Amino acid sequence: MSKMSGVNRLEVEKYSCPDCEVDLNDEDVRNSWRCPKCNDFVHIWAHDPGTNTKITLVRKRADEVEEGDMVHLPGQLTKDCYWVLGISKVKSQIGIGLKGYGQYKLAADEPVNCRIGGG
Repeated sequence: MSKMSGVNRLEVEKYSCPDCEVDLNDEDVRNSWRCPKCNDFVHIWAHDPGTNTKITLVRKRADEVEEGDMVHLPGQLTKDCYWVLGISKVKSQIGIGLKGYGQYKLAADEPVNCRIGGG
């Protein structure tokens, strides 16, 4: 199992490619979170009925996160997200500087939920 398939998820998720204008299923995207046709990031509409949280996100590898992204920490998709202020290499890990949190370290191939909108 790839690390990307073990990412934190909400109870209800729908996947689509905005460039190809196609809906996708979990099997199509779970190992890369990219469109199998064009390789762009898949947009994920996610909903947690328990908290009524509705968000739109993309999933990136830690080494794909960029300054300006808004990220959710693992297990916190229904909570606050943090602005990425900078990225640095810390030994064998990626250090992601988060506004209001500090540095969060991950392996380069670990999945990161990046918020791109509300529900």
